[in-house]
Amino acid sequence: MRKIKIPIYNKKLWGNFLKTASGISVVVTTVLAFVDFDAKVKYIIGGVFLGVLLGIFVILLIMANKMEHLTLHINNSTVNIKFANIFEQPDLKVIAFNEYFDTQVDDIVIAKKTLNGKYLLEFAQKEALDELIENNPHLKDRKAEPNLSREIGKKQRYKLGTICKNDDYLLVALTHFDDDNRAYLTLQQYSDCLINMWNEIDILYNGQTVSLPLLGSGITRFKDCEVNDQELLEIILWTYRISKVKFTYPSCLNIVLDERKKDEINLYKLKGE
Repeated sequence: MRKIKIPIYNKKLWGNFLKTASGISVVVTTVLAFVDFDAKVKYIIGGVFLGVLLGIFVILLIMANKMEHLTLHINNSTVNIKFANIFEQPDLKVIAFNEYFDTQVDDIVIAKKTLNGKYLLEFAQKEALDELIENNPHLKDRKAEPNLSREIGKKQRYKLGTICKNDDYLLVALTHFDDDNRAYLTLQQYSDCLINMWNEIDILYNGQTVSLPLLGSGITRFKDCEVNDQELLEIILWTYRISKVKFTYPSCLNIVLDERKKDEINLYKLKGE
């Protein structure tokens, strides 16, 4: 059974309902003021009016809880938030990597079940990608201090937010990796990474639509706080807003959420922002 995300007492729900109800009440009040009905008919009209309002409220409540797509307008750009498969989206797709741009899918360095793992197993050619990462001029300017003592995986780090473009995929260095190959970040590092990412996307997107998943969801550990998926989505939107990056029509930004997150993500909360 689908989780009830928007309760009856939700303030935004009532605000939208009252806007609709006020418009209908103006019409009903006007009719009653200029047409002379007897008392019985007025009672009937009043009953029908209350029934219509109740029906409208129920419909708004159901729609709010079943919302699976939302379109926002931020920085004069269209931002679509939807539940879908990131790999089926048009144009450019963002896939999160760690700071090393590791390509070793072995459930030690990279888990097969992650989007990172699925991308490497199903949509990339490992040797060619490794060569691209090694020789990409854009990445050479964004190298960080290497980890020469690292025993498994690559040793060269890159600044968080760095993007390596591979065909129609934008591979972003999103997380640090500890000695046990666990992805981690602080909330400040996450926000800074996203801002850097938006700046790089602004350089690379070339008028194409960009789709990204809920970056940081899943196995990423936040060292200084607990962050749920709703909060991650709100941070992504906030960093995009302050970045001032614009996707010029007909291109747009798609934030693509996993179908399994429907009970955890409240799109109605974001409506009207």
